[in-house]
Amino acid sequence: MRSRRAIHEDSRHSLRLEGLDGFLTPEDDAEADAWIRGEITLEKAIENTLQKIRSGSA
Repeated sequence: MRSRRAIHEDSRHSLRLEGLDGFLTPEDDAEADAWIRGEITLEKAIENTLQKIRSGSA
């Protein structure tokens, strides 16, 4: 869990540097927390993100 949290924090840092963190929603945060806790796999999180993009809700 500690390593997943570190990965997530690094990812968020990169988004902030690129000015993209404003696009994140509370649902994105909830899904990230579920991944950090090990409730969903990284593959599932990626699949959910791609589905959101394809549906136009991103």
